Amino acid sequence: MDKKKGVLMDFDMEERYEILQHAKSQLKKELFGIDNVIDQVVDLCSSWYLYPDLQEKPVVINLWGLTGVGKTCLVKRLSELLKFEERYYHIDVGGNKESIFTLRDKIEDIYTYDNGFPVMIALDEFQHARSLNEMGFETGNSYARIIWDLLDTGKFQADRDFRDIEVLCELRDFLRFLQGKGVVVKQGNVVKGREIYLTAAERLKFRAFADEISKHPPILTSEQQNVIYDCMRDQYLNYEVLENQIAQFTLPEVIKLIERAIIHAGSEREVDCTKALIFVLGNLDEAYTMSSNFSTEMDADEFHKQSLTITIPMIKNALKNRLRSEQISRLGNSHIIYPAFNRKTYIQIIRAELHKIAEKFGRKTGFAIHFEESIEKLIYREGVYPTQGTRPVFTTIHQLITSYIGDIVAYRFLEDIRAESLRLAYHEHKIRAEFFYQGAKSGETSFTPVLTLHTLRKSRQDDRQAVVAVHESGHAILSSVLLNRIPEGVYSVISDSEGEGATLFSQDKQFTSKDQIIPSVAMLLGGYAAEKIIFGEERITDGCESDISRATGFVMTMVRSSGMGGFPASYQVKSHETPEHLHDTDDVVNASGKEILQKGLQLAEKTLTRERALLLHMADYLSDHRMMDKSGILTCLKTHSVLYPQKQTSFSYRTYLKTLVQKPVMETDGQIFTEAVLNKDKKSY
Repeated sequence: MDKKKGVLMDFDMEERYEILQHAKSQLKKELFGIDNVIDQVVDLCSSWYLYPDLQEKPVVINLWGLTGVGKTCLVKRLSELLKFEERYYHIDVGGNKESIFTLRDKIEDIYTYDNGFPVMIALDEFQHARSLNEMGFETGNSYARIIWDLLDTGKFQADRDFRDIEVLCELRDFLRFLQGKGVVVKQGNVVKGREIYLTAAERLKFRAFADEISKHPPILTSEQQNVIYDCMRDQYLNYEVLENQIAQFTLPEVIKLIERAIIHAGSEREVDCTKALIFVLGNLDEAYTMSSNFSTEMDADEFHKQSLTITIPMIKNALKNRLRSEQISRLGNSHIIYPAFNRKTYIQIIRAELHKIAEKFGRKTGFAIHFEESIEKLIYREGVYPTQGTRPVFTTIHQLITSYIGDIVAYRFLEDIRAESLRLAYHEHKIRAEFFYQGAKSGETSFTPVLTLHTLRKSRQDDRQAVVAVHESGHAILSSVLLNRIPEGVYSVISDSEGEGATLFSQDKQFTSKDQIIPSVAMLLGGYAAEKIIFGEERITDGCESDISRATGFVMTMVRSSGMGGFPASYQVKSHETPEHLHDTDDVVNASGKEILQKGLQLAEKTLTRERALLLHMADYLSDHRMMDKSGILTCLKTHSVLYPQKQTSFSYRTYLKTLVQKPVMETDGQIFTEAVLNKDKKSY
């Protein structure tokens, strides 16, 4: 293999193409839920892999996603499958000077003696390489300039950092001394002043030995020539070219060569990374706005669905909070967005990890291990936090499975159980291990795992759960009856530390119209109204605080910024005067907001009073059970609701527009317009 030019020299074009296709196929077998990402990555790097000599600047591929979705793993594994592991460099940008200097050192080391051959570079945690702080001001990270030079032209200047420059200076002074003593050199050999040369060389220890045999000893030893070559390697095709050149030199020419080497050693060199494939890996919370929700109650499929709505413009807008525009442009347009994992993907990951465990222990113990589906479900329930990716899953597998298998195997030997296989299943809060020999069960043991989320999710059936049951039922009923939005689930007990209960919705709502404001406020205040109706005004709890805050914020945004008040203007409080806002000096906006909040609360109380039977039945169920899913909500609505299903007036903005435009005749100011149809030629105006 040619170490200078990299691994591609070992393969012809047809072999490279086959390697690419195999890499794509193998990655899809090993990494789950990201087939589309794998296709994009391999396709984008194909021209670099097949035709690196045609590349005039680095290929930059950006991978954005939540933590724990396999960005780093994908790139590292790709480097192995492309036979590039020796030319793969992973840099944790990290946002500090030390990591940037590490990057510079690594890149300089790659191209110490040669430039312009293909390498793979991963710039991980790139969200920390910010140039703007949270206030939008420059951070002064000038030390990160190397990153932007690397991403733009692929070239930057570096010190040569030649450590033997003192050797060259001493050699130059030695040769000048010989020149002053009349020593003559022809074709690289001493032809006059041999004794002076040998005596001085031995005294100054410039030679490893005194060459007393040769009549015309070489003026430079091979070791000295190597020092010169190491300094000026980029000036010569190979060592032999320098050696042949010195073999033709006189003493003044040798001195000039060393003087050039000394100057060269102190100069900067250009590092050429134009043939590099650079992966930018990062997490952008500004784009993945739902990532701040750490709830384990969030449905993985719903979270996956939300992540699919993220677009490249959204990624670039998120980058604007961290980087200058010209820096964003250097990242190019190859932005690949990772989806969040859905339930199917998590199950595949869990199953694959359990398979690895079974293989590993099978090789060591000599018998097969089988995991029942109940184990997979247990790990999913305990380990999946949709916003945190796979890391909690692997931790849970270690906690529930790996840490116990050693004890199970030890139990087999202590009890002298003959076994060819082991089966693990979860049943009645225990993990049961059953041993089998020749098809029959030969022994068993069990243990009770520590289940953190199971304990937190356990129905308490106390006053607190009863209050939450009433509160969340109010939200669910008003959303269903007033907005025709059926929740995905209602919870009276959740495992989160930040709340007591939750009503979860699908994120398919795109905008709010004016006629939806008061019903939306009613839904937001539904918990408050439900507690008031069931328990009385004096027994309303402080759990309504966040709902009241959300309802107020929603209303004031609608009135102040969205033109939903009496006048379409953007209002601001006087203490934050800016030219693009009106100022609510007469308290008109606040008065309007209070009126909407009052109407929303009145609607909530009126509706829940009529739906009292529904509210009682749903709350009663949730006071005993921790959750009611969507099908249960629908059954409850159909059985006990007075108002549901109402005749929902579905308004389509597009249909209404088309209807108006396609009217055969429109008259305005006495002028007649015929067939004014959108997207068609207008025959008469």
